[in-house]
Amino acid sequence: MTVATSELMEVPEHWPLRSLFGEICDLCAEVYRDAWQSPLLRLAVPRATPRTGTDRAAAQRVTAVTTRPEDGPPVVQLTLSPQDFRSDSVPDLARLLVHACFCEVVTGHAGGHPGSPFVEGWLDWAADYPFRRWVARYGSPLPAARPFEGSPDLTVTIRSAAEHARAVGRAAAERLCGWWRGSGCVDPTARVLTARLALEVNLADRDLARKDGLTVLLGQDHYPAALAQALDAWSPTPSGSPRLQAEQVIDTVMD
Repeated sequence: MTVATSELMEVPEHWPLRSLFGEICDLCAEVYRDAWQSPLLRLAVPRATPRTGTDRAAAQRVTAVTTRPEDGPPVVQLTLSPQDFRSDSVPDLARLLVHACFCEVVTGHAGGHPGSPFVEGWLDWAADYPFRRWVARYGSPLPAARPFEGSPDLTVTIRSAAEHARAVGRAAAERLCGWWRGSGCVDPTARVLTARLALEVNLADRDLARKDGLTVLLGQDHYPAALAQALDAWSPTPSGSPRLQAEQVIDTVMD
């Protein structure tokens, strides 16, 4: 027997899942500030538990999909089967919710973009920062909590497309870190700059295809002169002098 339908419900206030989601939203609000709009959390629970081994394995995957209704706040819909959900899955559940909130709630990139190296890769790489802050701030007793590697059993959408996009985007983030280091930054600063640029690109009023194109370019072994110059012009300066905006970085290298 396979799961054909799910029961959609609001998560009760007293459930630990509600407080977990609230903690993650609070951290994302600190990162995005005025751009943040608190989402609603809804839980979809399969009405029947699969009987076969194959179907049961499929049901054990937890999925999160973000939608943006025309009226009202964004909605994060979490689908899981309580019968098959284990306590040691909680760290991955938290990381999945961080991805949904940090990568999909703020901009129009909602609903799942399994083939996007920017959303699934570079931006998700940057989401490690609020995830680590959640672990540190709330004293998480979850030693198995895994930063931004994710879990192969907790994919947001189609596994093969998402994993490929994730690999491309993460490689681009690491390559950009290497470029910052080559420009004289120490490693922690290089990582902060890489995450900060991802955040600003996420907020940029440009379509996702251009953001994906920038991500692919950042994964190259050698940066074209236009890309290197744009990154230099974007870099924060000690004097606080005007710098290139993320939209301008995208336009400079993609036009």
